Amino acid sequence: MDIINTTNYLSSIRYCINNDVLNYIFDLLENEDKEILKIIKLNIHPQTKEIYKLSFSNKINELNLIFKHNSQYYSDSTVLQLALIYSKGCKNKDNSIYFPIFIEWRGRVFTNTGFFFIPEKWIS
Repeated sequence: MDIINTTNYLSSIRYCINNDVLNYIFDLLENEDKEILKIIKLNIHPQTKEIYKLSFSNKINELNLIFKHNSQYYSDSTVLQLALIYSKGCKNKDNSIYFPIFIEWRGRVFTNTGFFFIPEKWIS
């Protein structure tokens, strides 16, 4: 029974978007702050269109840098977009977000967020 109580407890923890910090980050991005642009990637790598050619020339290091950059770009843009959607989409004042979790047979805990779900009340 403890495992069920633990799962229920962890799934009931409320998280929220800190709108002040999110707005500050977007202000820095809009003003093209050099320090934030070192951390957050806003564009795909400029050599992305050349991946096909580079793969035949065996330039593995260049390919890895392009893939790493693009992977971070997709991750950063997804996180920022979802944070913006959640912060604007939550009609309640505290912007509550709950992450459902599951515990697998070995006892490891995972969030069950492999999908994007918008509650119906946000859409109306």
